[in-house]
Amino acid sequence: MIKNNNNKIFYIYLFILTLWCLPFLLYQDFYRDDYTRLVTGYAGWENAGRPLATLLYHFLSMDFGIIHNLYPLPLFLSVFILAYTFHSLHKHIKKTYDIKDYILLPSILLIVCNPLYIQNLAYQYDILPMCIALSLSIFAFIKCNYKKADFLWSVFLIFIALNLYQPVINVFITFCIINMCFPFIKSRINKNIIYIQTLSSIFAVVLYYLLVFILSPIKPLRSAKISLNEITEHFIHNINNLSSIMNSFYLGTITLIIISVLFYIFWVYYSWKNDNKILSVILPFVLFIFIWGPLLILKEEMTFPRTYLTIGILFGLLFLFLSFAYKYLFTISYVFLSFSYFILISFCYTQNQQFMFEKNLIGITLNKISEQKELYSTLMIFSYGGMPESPNIKTLKSYLPYLNMIQKPSYRWEARFKMAILGYNYTNSMYTYTIADNSSEWDKICKDGLDDVFSLKIKTDYSDVFYDKNKKYTSIWFRNKNSSVCDNKPLNFDAE
Repeated sequence: MIKNNNNKIFYIYLFILTLWCLPFLLYQDFYRDDYTRLVTGYAGWENAGRPLATLLYHFLSMDFGIIHNLYPLPLFLSVFILAYTFHSLHKHIKKTYDIKDYILLPSILLIVCNPLYIQNLAYQYDILPMCIALSLSIFAFIKCNYKKADFLWSVFLIFIALNLYQPVINVFITFCIINMCFPFIKSRINKNIIYIQTLSSIFAVVLYYLLVFILSPIKPLRSAKISLNEITEHFIHNINNLSSIMNSFYLGTITLIIISVLFYIFWVYYSWKNDNKILSVILPFVLFIFIWGPLLILKEEMTFPRTYLTIGILFGLLFLFLSFAYKYLFTISYVFLSFSYFILISFCYTQNQQFMFEKNLIGITLNKISEQKELYSTLMIFSYGGMPESPNIKTLKSYLPYLNMIQKPSYRWEARFKMAILGYNYTNSMYTYTIADNSSEWDKICKDGLDDVFSLKIKTDYSDVFYDKNKKYTSIWFRNKNSSVCDNKPLNFDAE
């Protein structure tokens, strides 16, 4: 599979990626949707237009009824797959460009070793389909050429990748755009390869749309599309979302503009020797559009860092440009990798601290409930309100605002699953897993007033416990310290 003379580069990628992912083995919490899959065994990816992700986990679980938590196997498999993929891309680029390995290596690693990809690696379930999809999109690019068999393979790989994680289509297109001005194989004619790569992506997307959105009996959620008169406003909103993410690194709008202009100047300068000067001038703007790509037509905005898969590629290319300009500037890429690793470690630390804080908070609340027989012997125990943030991590997050984008206290639905995972299942009681809080109960607490039937029984620093004498149920409302349940009106939805 890997030639002996290339083993060294492969093992370097494998070692660095293993070191990169090691902190995820050390923190004790699950991440977001991991909770629902762990408790219910229901994959649910088919509802998001990712049916092969569901099929993959049922196959690995050897159970087509429910899926099982196989962690850390998905992490190990992801690291190996990414290492092999990056090694293949490394060889593909080296066929054409005489770039030193120590310069090329960090630029390729930045595809995943950047702060925006931390979310993707944090999921214990989702990490594997996301990483496989990313790898397939890269191999689709490597394979895409004039041979009919390779062209069909490219279409097939993109189609499979889309069924695993849709945003990876932008990775394929980004590499194709870069290849138009910086061909990875010298014998290629840019004009013809443009047609072939464009056809590959179009065929794959159309095939995916027909099978998943038209012919499939399960209609994906979050698939509503914008109308023509919403295009400009929607695009501006997505730009603002990306700007908010980048500004959380203290970059600021002016710095982002400077980086973008610098990238554009380098792009035009190094691609100007190609025959088609128009492409050199225009393609950077096209590249910018494909930060979002086909996902721009969806009403749901790209607000989460995990969906911006091409940012790492663009930073890697920028660092290559800098090293071409002055060879010692390649060290900037290693500084950026180190900074990204610090953010990753900080994320794992804050995630673990938040988990321990919430575990303690849940334990204190339920222990107090267990001291009152009428509360813990009720038919149902409900949980509402969002978890407060651990005081131990507020200082660190104030210095690294980006952490607020990817690490947050448990949403209300997460808190319910977390209570079940921690083993707090009292006799004759159950937890509800609905997303929304009970608005009518909130009105009773905050507007109508309490009475002998519905009353406050327990008050802790971070929660209030109420009891309904007629309906025989106990409800826990979590809140911030020194605040009231009434400070935050219930929302219908608070999930990512």
